[in-house]
Amino acid sequence: MKLQLHIHRFKLLITAAALLLLFFPALSCAEGTGIENISASAGESSLKIKLTVGTAGGEKEVYATLNDNSVSRDLLSRLPLTLEFSDYNRTEKIARLSPGSPGWDTSDAPDSCDPAPGDLTMYAPWGNLAVFYRDYGLSPGLVPLGKLDSEGLELFASQTGNFTVEISACK
Repeated sequence: MKLQLHIHRFKLLITAAALLLLFFPALSCAEGTGIENISASAGESSLKIKLTVGTAGGEKEVYATLNDNSVSRDLLSRLPLTLEFSDYNRTEKIARLSPGSPGWDTSDAPDSCDPAPGDLTMYAPWGNLAVFYRDYGLSPGLVPLGKLDSEGLELFASQTGNFTVEISACK
């Protein structure tokens, strides 16, 4: 009986934690609290950005949580950015920075990653940003920047042709 009670409490705790993790990043950004640093269990911080996607039906705002690495901090220093995204390999949406843009600071960033749907990345050899909407294998030169919220993943995956995205810090 006591074991069942503990299992039930544990399930409730896990459910509550998952809901907080799911909703807190978008709410903190949408409420205008600025770029938020949230302490994670390993002492990492999370940074929030807003992506305003131009669609046939108008603009839609989605959010992403950035990893705390040199490339993510470099991205934040370049904001706001307006980029044109297009499909690449039916797996990801990519955007190239303007010609003459400075190189990325990769000083403390991983040199590869195994992207999953919703991952925001930078491909170091080309210097472009990529949002994965399908799973892909381990890719040398691909630097993980963060993760789109679930609405962002659906929105990016549904875009056809070229589309414009304004990336800004949450304010």
